[in-house]
Amino acid sequence: ERRGIDKAMLALKDSSTKYNYVLFNICHLNDDSDDFRSCSIRGSRAVHMYSDYEIYLGRDTETEDKNLRNTLTFFVKKDRETGEDTGKSFELKYDSKKKKFIDFF
Repeated sequence: ERRGIDKAMLALKDSSTKYNYVLFNICHLNDDSDDFRSCSIRGSRAVHMYSDYEIYLGRDTETEDKNLRNTLTFFVKKDRETGEDTGKSFELKYDSKKKKFIDFF
């Protein structure tokens, strides 16, 4: 399985470079940490190696606070293009009445 992922990631990186497009790859993280910012990508290091950006999403699904439970955090783990956004994060809140995420900053 890991070798297949390695080959696929290399082919996708080569293709996106050759044809000048941005590829968004969504993958599952290992669940061995309470903080998604310190999790690792599941399956293959190639996903990490060939990605220009790593953006992790997470939320606290177990909190009693409904406001926190409906808050989605985006965390830029790696920005290989400029490095300027590495470590930055922002949050969106899900508005259940409007059925959409809103920027509340």
